[in-house]
Amino acid sequence: WLRWDQTMLTQNIRALNPDLIVLVYGTNEAADTSYAMERYADDLRAMLRRMREASPDAACVMVGPTDRVKRVDDQRFAVWGRTAEVARVQREVAPELGCVFWDWQEAMGGPGSILGWRMQEPSLASADYIHLSQRGYEVSSDMFLAALKDATERTAWR
Repeated sequence: WLRWDQTMLTQNIRALNPDLIVLVYGTNEAADTSYAMERYADDLRAMLRRMREASPDAACVMVGPTDRVKRVDDQRFAVWGRTAEVARVQREVAPELGCVFWDWQEAMGGPGSILGWRMQEPSLASADYIHLSQRGYEVSSDMFLAALKDATERTAWR
């Protein structure tokens, strides 16, 4: 987003005239251990400002990264701690620019939950312990849509 031509971005988004924009971010940012969270917060704000400039009236949902672990050895895994850090930044920044936040890692069950997703039959996560299987993405989309429905129903009564 930060490298895209703003005029072209604005024209394309306005041509779509979306009611809702869903931004799914964080997996690559969590992988980059040299990417300071302060800089990420600034970049995220800049990206969201660009999106808001292109579509000021669209509802916005920011979706955080999935859970992930890394293999330590044949029998042990370690939680990838930067995933929660990225989600924390997104949770703080998204509302500043009129977006709500959905924490995918928490929806999966929290840090380390991807191990359980991988062990499901059929497996819900891929062997890299970062990405999901097709079935995992389907389960996640059902969870996301249920959260949207719940939020919409609660808001409609206000």
